[in-house]
Amino acid sequence: MFRRSRAIYAHIPCPALSQCRAPRCLFNHSSISQKFSDASTQSVEKVSSVDSARKRPAQQPVYPRKLPKRSISQATTKPLSFDASLSVGSNVNDANDGPGIAARQREPLSGSDAALVESLMTSSSSNRAAATLRKPVVAPENSEKILSISDRPSKRDLLNFSSQSKSKSPIQHISPSPASRPATDPQAIFIWPIQPNPPAIHGQRLKFAAVISDVVRQRDLSSTPNYDASCKENEIARSTTSATYVNTIKHYIISLKKMSKLDYEKDMDEGAKRVKKGVNSLGKIGSLKISNMKLSDRKLLDGLQKLVHTADKLAASGFMVAMPTADALAAATAATTAAAGYETCDRCTKHYKPDGLAQSDCIFHWAKPFTKISTENVRVKTFPCCGEGAGESRGCRTHSEHVYRVQDTARLANLIPYLESYGEGPSYPEAVSLDCEMGYTTLGTELIRVTILSYPSHELLYDTLVRPIGRIVDLNTQFSGVASLDRNLDGSEVPSFGTVRRLILSTYIGKNTVMLGHGLENDLAAMRILHTTVVDSSILYPHENPRLASIGVRMSLRNLSKRYLDRSIQQTATNPGDKIGHDSWEDAKAAADLITQKVFECS
Repeated sequence: MFRRSRAIYAHIPCPALSQCRAPRCLFNHSSISQKFSDASTQSVEKVSSVDSARKRPAQQPVYPRKLPKRSISQATTKPLSFDASLSVGSNVNDANDGPGIAARQREPLSGSDAALVESLMTSSSSNRAAATLRKPVVAPENSEKILSISDRPSKRDLLNFSSQSKSKSPIQHISPSPASRPATDPQAIFIWPIQPNPPAIHGQRLKFAAVISDVVRQRDLSSTPNYDASCKENEIARSTTSATYVNTIKHYIISLKKMSKLDYEKDMDEGAKRVKKGVNSLGKIGSLKISNMKLSDRKLLDGLQKLVHTADKLAASGFMVAMPTADALAAATAATTAAAGYETCDRCTKHYKPDGLAQSDCIFHWAKPFTKISTENVRVKTFPCCGEGAGESRGCRTHSEHVYRVQDTARLANLIPYLESYGEGPSYPEAVSLDCEMGYTTLGTELIRVTILSYPSHELLYDTLVRPIGRIVDLNTQFSGVASLDRNLDGSEVPSFGTVRRLILSTYIGKNTVMLGHGLENDLAAMRILHTTVVDSSILYPHENPRLASIGVRMSLRNLSKRYLDRSIQQTATNPGDKIGHDSWEDAKAAADLITQKVFECS
């Protein structure tokens, strides 16, 4: 467990010399001068006859002192050559011969041995961050000098290796650029710096890039795995944060193992176009503003057609792509009858009857909880509306009635029947952006405002309040922005739901009209319209966290607008004169601008 003390003092001559009587002396007795040895021969013999029981060896073994690491690092910078025939027990120069270890001149190593030494020299003991070379470099057979392990080159030396070497190095140090692939794959993985806030440290980024390179090489997806790994890691690093980088790149590595060569080439080509235009993998256009995009209206409309979602994609995102069948309608009716008129409150989750006269007050938190780390390093769910923790109180707001929401399309069709878009012809606009606001009634959530803008000019085509069919329970002013339905926006009488829907289908939304928006499955359900020519920004911009995206969680329009448009929308009112709730015109324009960025990216 402890180091033997004999090895510490074995190189020091014994102070007592031949008079030392210690059975196991800690000092060296091999360097006693000859005159002391001759004079004490008889004395030693007498003592040895008396103390024969504790006789010790005539000469103690010599323990050579181990050179400190500093001496090795201060060795001569002259390249050393290794002697393949030098045995383990061979002596080397003494420590006092110089500051370093000088190797004797021998014949150079063979090609295979040199390659082995070189591969050991360039590999790191813990990870690949110590040396960025992805492949061992085989030294020429006529090489006379090989760098020692103590003179391992730094990253800068690796980049300048080709210029320092006497012979032409096989390494081609290319700083990869996603705009075009090199003819040969660089043997060094290049990690681009991300300023000012990198998503991970350099070593972690290099580790993931090395894994990507290994997967590409093993599956033979490309002839330039190091170059592709550098480009893809840079693309992911620029489009993620420190909280999402690891999950995003792990998700890509998993998908890479299942990707075909054709899909891989397509993904890399799209990534090269994005980086060339300044666009990252999520569609963000760095400092490029929407006003700087110079595309004609015709090109924008043509590019928009490429983004229209398929029926399968819409169905997976919660859209209704076909009218409910008779069996589905019958099943929804049976389920409603079995519930005996009871619903689940959308706010406090209590069971109640919408038409019941004796209802308890609805006590709820109007904001969704979020998880934060407390001072004791514990994850705690907190409501941002009042700052209370989950479970501390029933809620911070009270309403006299409960509210509910219906999401099943068959039951929605039973409450208010759907109509399918039918119009065709040049009288309908080619594309419109749309946003709806909903309030709570005795029939669930119903349409109370709709705004339609032309695309891409953002000209206001239609904006009106809507009188719902059911009895109004709560207009949800905090989110809808609608405080009253007494008068329309222009002071006229508020039209009914049926009147508004017929006008929309006969004037603004034809069968081939491209509808733009964010979360349009909710808007179409509120209008009870079946329309499948849709481009939804919530689908074009999936959630950064693969786990949340897999369970259907989407990025909010507010966060997307702030991140990709540098525009603040849906702000909470702080002063008495501030606007309350969402603005459907503002939301429709923000969703259209987000989709315009995708059109610009694909053009």
